[in-house]
Amino acid sequence: MTDLRSLTQHDRRRFLHTATFATAAAWLTGVRSRAETLPEAEITSLRKFMAEELATPPYPIPGVVVMVGTLEEILFHEAVGLAQVTPREIPMRPDTIFDIASVTKVVAAATACGLCVDRGLLDPDAPMSRYLPDHQGTGIDKITLRHLAAHTSGFAANPRLYSWGKGEAFFQGMLAESPSWPVGTRYEYADRNTILLGVIVERVTGLPFGEFCTQEIFQPLGMKDSTFNATPHLDRVAGTHIEAGISHNTDSLAAGRAIGAVGLFTTAPDLARFCRMLLREGLHENKRFLSAEVIRDFTRDFTQSQDLEAGFSSRGFIWATGEEPYRPERLSASAYGHGGWTGTALWIDPEKELFALMLGNRIHPKVLGGNSRIPQYKKLARIADRILTALDR
Repeated sequence: MTDLRSLTQHDRRRFLHTATFATAAAWLTGVRSRAETLPEAEITSLRKFMAEELATPPYPIPGVVVMVGTLEEILFHEAVGLAQVTPREIPMRPDTIFDIASVTKVVAAATACGLCVDRGLLDPDAPMSRYLPDHQGTGIDKITLRHLAAHTSGFAANPRLYSWGKGEAFFQGMLAESPSWPVGTRYEYADRNTILLGVIVERVTGLPFGEFCTQEIFQPLGMKDSTFNATPHLDRVAGTHIEAGISHNTDSLAAGRAIGAVGLFTTAPDLARFCRMLLREGLHENKRFLSAEVIRDFTRDFTQSQDLEAGFSSRGFIWATGEEPYRPERLSASAYGHGGWTGTALWIDPEKELFALMLGNRIHPKVLGGNSRIPQYKKLARIADRILTALDR
């Protein structure tokens, strides 16, 4: 691990500046942090560790926001490093807005489907053809919504979904393709699964997916900084490898509207409101938002019940329920979460009654070569584990 002393004088000064900025911003935004009550030596140690992990070669990350909270209290909320390196340096702050990439799948798609189940609009065990009768692919009759959500539908991952065209041509291309394997025989993580779930939500509600999420998820939960694609607060946006405030994902851009796979921009405080609703088994401000039955059903391991080839990832209804490179080791076996390609992760631990958010900008200012994703995810998990350890003392 890189020692902080080995950083250049400029890097050390930049780290100290951003750490001070984060603390000041926390006071201004009213964030309650248990880090304020930790011994000064512990606070210094945690900040140093975060900076070292971010800077460690060969796959550094410019900055990170980490939050750990419970039902009632924010235990830790710190921002370290830079939100943007170029075209000018912008310090990371506690309310930095992130392109959360595939964390969109659980915050938006899974929640939207859950609301539709509660309202009697969807049956997770019904065939997708019930809701998409115009799907022209062969071999889809046995694919249920739950197969789509667990990535066991048989649809292959395709890194170039945008090749189908833009706008409606993008969706028509998707509705014309057939699965590559028999349903329930192979796990393959594929964005099209949750894009199709988003289309199904549109069909049963009569609303564009993004509009439904805004009206039925973000506004009721008070997630004021959560939006799809372009955001007006560019001075608060964490950079990716393309223009700030625009989804990094080419499929999202080709679709031309919000989809169920990627494209959501949000903050740690907004995600905290979402996580607390789940920890309260669907209650938000003493009102029922989502049924406890749906939450329990969506976060149970569905993949274990299928005769899958080796190498699958344990999944519920979109939610990851097993080991992942971005999962902190100090979480209990009951924890469920999801990660995003941009360097983001969200975990909820019902047994310990806490949530952990790790929001980084690993693909800024460019996507690093090699298999950089896994070691960068593990950096985030190690940072969270160190903080969880300190909070347990």
